[in-house]
Amino acid sequence: MTISDESSVPTRFYDGTTHKLYTRPSRMWEEWYCRIPELLTHKICTTIRPQFFDRKGNTEATVVVHHPDKGRSLHASESIPAGTFINLSDFGSSLFIDYADWGCFLNFTMEYSDATLYSKSRDMMIAYGYESYSNSRSGWITSVANVNTFTNHGCTEEERNVGGILQREDTKIVDFSPLLARHNELLHNGVISSRNIEKGEEILQNYLEFRDEEKDPEYSKFLSEVCETNTGLVPNENMDSRNDESAYNSMDVSSNDSTDDSSDDSA
Repeated sequence: MTISDESSVPTRFYDGTTHKLYTRPSRMWEEWYCRIPELLTHKICTTIRPQFFDRKGNTEATVVVHHPDKGRSLHASESIPAGTFINLSDFGSSLFIDYADWGCFLNFTMEYSDATLYSKSRDMMIAYGYESYSNSRSGWITSVANVNTFTNHGCTEEERNVGGILQREDTKIVDFSPLLARHNELLHNGVISSRNIEKGEEILQNYLEFRDEEKDPEYSKFLSEVCETNTGLVPNENMDSRNDESAYNSMDVSSNDSTDDSSDDSA
């Protein structure tokens, strides 16, 4: 290559904007990804991706109520068919802290424990947050504007009726996935109904989806205690919530002590 050839090649600085192109690839990469043989029949390309833009496959038919035992809980305000994305439009609103920053934050709150606002922020992130893992970003995340955060833990397989859109066992998409990188919040934070949900039924999820059980074995023990004691990380405050109670009573939802989890969020 001659000097004149070199001068004709545009210089590209690796700045913040350029970095964004790597962490959030273009639509062209997404289209290519779903055309390679290994992914042509994978659910992420055949089902999940088209359903993002299909109104029939999405619903926001939920209501937050104040349960006498659990605190806040999320219920279906109308029947929801199996395979429906629930409140997906809100999942872009989230607070994310990567693993390195999360570790620094925890150490800071321990060293300066008298800085109570930092401690309260930490406690909020732990109570309402969960582990977010992907090849695009990994760390700790909590919703800041989505009522799905009031989904309680389902203690048995029979009572659980929603789950994450993507599960840890979806290994075919982990190594390299422009689709996952482009829709990170939706794929990792979004939930889908695993069976038909009746009007008034509480929406319940397995909280083990939020943490790596092998890395955090104490978490499964904590969930067992939640099911036994009906006490979670979020206190059930005695607050005046007549609107919530009215919604609860109007749906004629009965209390089921065997499914109670006083933690009124996702872990």
